Amino acid sequence: MFKNWLKTTILLYVLWFILSGRTESKFLMLGLISSMVIASLCQPMLYIENRLENRKHFILDLHYIKFIGYWIWLLGEIVKSSLSVCRLIIKKKIEIDPQVIQFQCHFKNPIATTLFVNSIILTPSTVTVNVDPNNVFTVHALTVEAAEDLLGGEMQRRIAKVFDEFNS
Repeated sequence: MFKNWLKTTILLYVLWFILSGRTESKFLMLGLISSMVIASLCQPMLYIENRLENRKHFILDLHYIKFIGYWIWLLGEIVKSSLSVCRLIIKKKIEIDPQVIQFQCHFKNPIATTLFVNSIILTPSTVTVNVDPNNVFTVHALTVEAAEDLLGGEMQRRIAKVFDEFNS
């Protein structure tokens, strides 16, 4: 519990420092005290329950360096997919093959599932349609390539690394 409070406090303090830019000692102390109080007040709201396993997960319990690496990779995937969709639009004969695919992907942490769903939606040419209680994902893909990329599992593996879920 203290470890999670400390993580929250540090994250809030760093964010406060970046946004304020104040380096006078009285402001640094006020920022630290504010971060500590806000972390204490918000602590109960930063846990999400996994009902299947009857366990609560702290939403900030992830590898931050791997998380940053994941977002850099995801930005590259968004650009790649955007260019692919642009090529489809520019062609005289539209060559799309829309399809709805289903696959199962189980993350222990509900935050990992949320990140996965949102990452699919962020990537042009794919939209998450549904996630059922058994972790069966239904996704609409604009092209066969988009469906194959998603079924390849690279995104799932990268998210699993961020949350230390290597058996997902």
